[in-house]
Amino acid sequence: MADNQIWHAASLGRSKRKKLLAGGYLLLALALGAAPLLLLFHGPLSVEANALVALDSYGRTVSNGWGTADVGGAWTILDGSPSWSVMPGTGAVAAPANAQERGILESVNVQDVDLLTQVVLPRCASNCDAYVLGRVSGGSTPNYYRIGAVQNTSSGSVRIRAQRSDGTLLASDVGTSIPAADGVVLWLRVQMQGINPTALRARRHTFKYTNFQASVLSGSTPTPTPTPTSTPTATPTPTSTPTPTPGTYPPTGPQTNHYFYDFQAGAMYVYDIDNNFVPVYSVNIPQTSDGVEGVVASPTDGMLYVAHGSNGGSPGRGSLLKYNLLTNTVVWDRLYSFDIDSPGITPDGKRIYMPGGENSGSSLWWVIDTSTGNPITSITAGQGPHNTIVSLNGQHVYMAGMQSQSDYVADTATNTVTGQIGPLAGGGGGRPFTINGTETYAFTTSAGNFGFQVSDIQTGKVIYTVPVIGFTNVGSQSIPDHGISLSPDEREIYLIDSANDYAHVFDVTGLPTVAPKQVADIKLSLPISGSESSCPYNCQREGWMLHGSSGRYVFVGDTGDVIDTATRTLAANIATLRNSRKYLEIDWHGGQTSFTTNRYGLGYVTGPSPNPTPTPTPTPTPTPTPTPTPTPTPTPTPMPTPTPTPTATPTPTPTPSPTTAPSLIAQDTFVRANQSPWGIASDGQTWGAEAGTSSAFSIVNNSGTVSNGNASYSAILGPTATNAEVFLSARMSAFSNTNMGALLRYQDGNDWYKAYINGASLVVQKRVAGAYTNLASSAFTATANTPYSLRFRVVGTTLAARVWATSTTEPTTWTLTVSDASFASGFCGLRVLDQNGAIVTYTSFIATTVTTLSGAFVPWSPGGSWWMLTAAGLLVATLLVRSARRRLTSSRPE
Repeated sequence: MADNQIWHAASLGRSKRKKLLAGGYLLLALALGAAPLLLLFHGPLSVEANALVALDSYGRTVSNGWGTADVGGAWTILDGSPSWSVMPGTGAVAAPANAQERGILESVNVQDVDLLTQVVLPRCASNCDAYVLGRVSGGSTPNYYRIGAVQNTSSGSVRIRAQRSDGTLLASDVGTSIPAADGVVLWLRVQMQGINPTALRARRHTFKYTNFQASVLSGSTPTPTPTPTSTPTATPTPTSTPTPTPGTYPPTGPQTNHYFYDFQAGAMYVYDIDNNFVPVYSVNIPQTSDGVEGVVASPTDGMLYVAHGSNGGSPGRGSLLKYNLLTNTVVWDRLYSFDIDSPGITPDGKRIYMPGGENSGSSLWWVIDTSTGNPITSITAGQGPHNTIVSLNGQHVYMAGMQSQSDYVADTATNTVTGQIGPLAGGGGGRPFTINGTETYAFTTSAGNFGFQVSDIQTGKVIYTVPVIGFTNVGSQSIPDHGISLSPDEREIYLIDSANDYAHVFDVTGLPTVAPKQVADIKLSLPISGSESSCPYNCQREGWMLHGSSGRYVFVGDTGDVIDTATRTLAANIATLRNSRKYLEIDWHGGQTSFTTNRYGLGYVTGPSPNPTPTPTPTPTPTPTPTPTPTPTPTPTPMPTPTPTPTATPTPTPTPSPTTAPSLIAQDTFVRANQSPWGIASDGQTWGAEAGTSSAFSIVNNSGTVSNGNASYSAILGPTATNAEVFLSARMSAFSNTNMGALLRYQDGNDWYKAYINGASLVVQKRVAGAYTNLASSAFTATANTPYSLRFRVVGTTLAARVWATSTTEPTTWTLTVSDASFASGFCGLRVLDQNGAIVTYTSFIATTVTTLSGAFVPWSPGGSWWMLTAAGLLVATLLVRSARRRLTSSRPE
């Protein structure tokens, strides 16, 4: 790759020399699969830490080995030094197939380290990996731990993996939002601290994260900055784990009882929602000890169905258990030849739609007769069948596959697919989703989007991509938003944030004309990290969200928290819910089941569920009161349908979200199949202006190109904005009456602001009613086929721009600053003058909101997640990269 890469490690704490296994050397290693590899490393880059211990910018020429680093002494090459060389700005390793290459900075011996490096990751059949290694010992045959990014031709996205040097996995792979591709460029950062045990964090992202704030590795995720809008609440005391106390369960009286059902491997726990969430019943169900994947219930006959066993593998061994809630007995337990996952059930309780397993490689949802458990037929939909919702009227089933870019809709009368929703951000990925009662809107989450998306079900198109404002995705999960719930009255969305251990609340009453608005952020009592206990597989805590039938409470999986939606405070903590994300509410009346939710927090307006519960107002026993928040202004929102009517839910006056951190407007990495024109960006939004219609725009080898043109062209992405910034990285094949640049406050082809380079100058220009005016310019020599990065920002009436060679460090001051009041708002995008056979190649486009013209860049978090591991072993830091099929060159976004 043609950009500068830095090796940069720094002590987070004790930087004294230790004995081996308490400290160790920094190591760079390359292990090859079935093809040779030439990998290039570059630099410089700064890392926030206490003391610099190693740095290499490769500013030298060495033909055999890597010579001496800028900081950290000489490189010792363990495997075939002729394969290692340095040219100014580049460290190269040409490793043969089925081999590994390793190099050590032997003079660097530390315990607690912070390492940031950029890699170009190849994609091949197997062993295409880039690792940071830890606490290396053992001379020419070292032992170590390795943590890094992996992909192969069968993977949809890059994954994070941790292993010992012998290949033993330290933890299950963690997925990322970066699409798998040959030559994908990513930044990898690892922190390690302590011994017995050692704590480790790893994060990956697709561009340089310049202001990352390092934190002590205590096992908790970093506190988000800035301070969220909600007043911190007191941590409720968890209830004790229930013991089997059948007593009066199931209830037989004339009153309505609202019960919360929580499921773990081999057990079911029941809590009284109306009485301070006290445990009322629990029972062992040993048949489900192989792992619960999903639960549904039918209030028409009091039957509960538990999907358990394998969600992927060969041969399939998924099972479905039928349980009689009225008699507390197992009716049957069916073992299938296919895998299972989280099912849906029709309102009459007669059919279950069972997904064939997220890890199965299948695309089938099985239709099962609930009277016998026999499969009737199947539906082919998204690959990796995972999450399933049957509509309130029972006419449609919604299906989300883990490897599918879209969700599918099928007609339950014919069991045929009738529509799709998407394509969704980050390729979709079958993550938690929900729908409203009239099947107008779908609310979806995905691994590639920190926030959620709103889609029009009738057209299948995404209408809003909603970011989380004031927080960044620095959590430990492959998806920080693994939980979303629509309130029964359809006024609010609750979204989980496992990266920062928060629940975020969004007002969705303005749909479709007004985008959802973030109105509250609620701190959870326990971190969503580590693993669930009593869990056979898929044990990583990810979270889940579910509104109760009244709308009064939201239950948060993998923390145990119960949120009071009236006060937006924590009302209780349910101990077993700390280790589960499979749960639902079942209501009883007169000794019979009368209503049930499913696992997904649905809207119930104008779409009644079967046999809805009457509308009593729960009167729970008073609970310990957390720290009070300011008294909100009540806005009663009674349910307009015969479904469970929520209590009047006061809506606190929202405190504006912090504005010191940017929010994403639009982004494109251009990593997708070759096509013309540019189509759908990596963030799920569609390119507009000429980028959406002109054949001059195309995707070629994971880059956005403009070629074969003879005019000026515009490309816009995302909604309009007032104060915003565009960052781009691109190169031009020739500067001959040509230019390339960024757009802000774009109105149409005749009205916009633009910052561009033309080979001789950086120019800030405006066009008003078709007339061009250069507002400012500064000499800047740009050469053909050299990657450049450009940042263009507007705040109020002030415009600022700077540009630099991508292989160098970004300037700390603006090159041009000018004032103009022609446009107050508009779209963000790109504009190029392409003629004389010139080709422009874009590798990155990012548009964010901004609040200041300060030269310091405060970046939007690009979906890079933190990954937390505690190992009994002792770790340090290194890098391992495997296999490629050809020489890889690339330019980094920044």
